[in-house]
Amino acid sequence: MKIALISCSSKKKTFKCKAKEMYSESILFRLTLQYCKQENFDKIFILSAKYGIIELDNDIEPYNITLNKMSKPERDEWGAKITKWININLDIYDEIYIFAGKNYYKHLHIYNKINLPFRNLPIGKRLQWLKERIKNENVERKSEVNV
Repeated sequence: MKIALISCSSKKKTFKCKAKEMYSESILFRLTLQYCKQENFDKIFILSAKYGIIELDNDIEPYNITLNKMSKPERDEWGAKITKWININLDIYDEIYIFAGKNYYKHLHIYNKINLPFRNLPIGKRLQWLKERIKNENVERKSEVNV
């Protein structure tokens, strides 16, 4: 199976809602989700600094926690939690694509086939990468992204 892990974003809704809606204020999140749907990933999950791995339709509360502000031991603990979830819930033969910055994937100890499409790309380059690959002339229009 082909699995996508998309990082959460600092831009969030201010009320309880589905995870895929919580982060829809972020164009990077919206375009990444649109790309993953277009590429027919078998499963798509969100990597959250607070909640760990979340399914798109899980209801979550807004929060203000970021890996960037966590200490190294806190990030390591977060990475161990995510790694444990992956080892329990995914098959060793799954291909995992992590659409996130280094702070998200460097704390994971995953032995599946890992792909890092955003490796070493700043946010502007990630947006460019997505826009070049999404088959939609209006990729920036929020109303055209089905969250």
